[in-house]
Amino acid sequence: MTSPDELHRTIKLELDEGRATTVAEAERLASTYKLNVIVGSDVATSATRQAILLTALNCAPRAFRGGVAVSGDLDWTVTAGPFAGAPISEVALRLGTSLAPPFDGDTAAVVVGDAHHADAERCIAPTWNGWAAAVTVSGHRLSESAENPVSGVLAGALAVSETFQAARGAVVASRRDIGLSLWDINTDWSSVDAVGPDLQYLPTQLWLPGLGHLGQAYAWTISFLPYADPHEVHLLLQDFDTVVEANRSTGLLVLPDTPEGVRKTRLVAAAMERRGLRTTIVERRFDDTTKLLVDEPRWALAGFDSPTPRRHLDVFDLAIDLGLGAGHDDYLAMHLHSFPAAGNSSVVFDIETPRDAALPPAWAKQAASDPCGVLQLAGVAVGASFVGAAASAVGVAELLRVLVRGPANAVASWDLRAPQFFDAVPGDTAMVRNPGYQRIGASRT
Repeated sequence: MTSPDELHRTIKLELDEGRATTVAEAERLASTYKLNVIVGSDVATSATRQAILLTALNCAPRAFRGGVAVSGDLDWTVTAGPFAGAPISEVALRLGTSLAPPFDGDTAAVVVGDAHHADAERCIAPTWNGWAAAVTVSGHRLSESAENPVSGVLAGALAVSETFQAARGAVVASRRDIGLSLWDINTDWSSVDAVGPDLQYLPTQLWLPGLGHLGQAYAWTISFLPYADPHEVHLLLQDFDTVVEANRSTGLLVLPDTPEGVRKTRLVAAAMERRGLRTTIVERRFDDTTKLLVDEPRWALAGFDSPTPRRHLDVFDLAIDLGLGAGHDDYLAMHLHSFPAAGNSSVVFDIETPRDAALPPAWAKQAASDPCGVLQLAGVAVGASFVGAAASAVGVAELLRVLVRGPANAVASWDLRAPQFFDAVPGDTAMVRNPGYQRIGASRT
């Protein structure tokens, strides 16, 4: 029987929803999900378009198990993100896509940049301008004039989310123009106010505790930030776990050729150091014994999957925590807390572990023959890499706004089923100590 360390977290959706009764059936169903990605000639000249494309190419093969066909302009070298310096064609293959003409039939297409696809009714185009990120099926793109690769990560993730939901039968997905302003989530993403100011300052000291699904997504997004001198940036990476087969479904830095057993800290450190950033690794749990030394980062992007370590986030001057949904009914949801604005983390996360819910039908049928194994698999969280990518953009943007005293959120909730609705409670970061920053276009400040 498949073990929890082997079970693909996105394929598990089919079992939990009852669309399949065995792992093999779920895999066969998932193998029918296919996607086309068409690359325009202007992607090579824009860091934001590269963030869109690379995020889509990284997330899509993990969700579309039937294959992702990439075509268009692929004769250029990547200049942004963790694969900077490599030919885009090599990167696309390494991420698990195929360089091939678009699939026949009604397979959806994500069109990045100025490319064209004959089957216009099945196209979705990610777009951005400044802090605004969106996907459109109407052809009405944003002006795409103010570069912001964090918006690019979000737009790429939204494109995969919409097409994946549509492939699984969602009626509205991929039939709407939707987006978000990372500058002010309460603003219409298509309005002038959604664009926000030019990206000016980037943090140079960050602690990333928890390097699973969300933690790797944070690192992915950080790698696209346009640091003038990346060697000035220090990331402290903390995790105690190693890579297992199941991590390939959600971890954006766990590639098809990544061997099992690698420490997650070292996997992430290698990717960030290739980008030129300095790293320190801590291979132990984040708990009540964790203390910050004088020269260690005091801002954190937390990537935890349980309440226990979250109770100790008050050790930081500023901590952004994002929780992702874990079931088939909420895997597209995310919940943000910003500390200290959200209160005391030990109080906020002083919650009881919920009781085990009834087994979904697919698991209940198997429980009689292997109750222990089935219970283990049933308890595994559902996850999709594009959700982590979208959440990471929201979390990183929260930090970037603090540096310019922009709109802040203490608590916020969002769901990719209806991304036009974002509930938030404003926060106040006026008293948060600056951890060190770098001005874009300058080597030192």
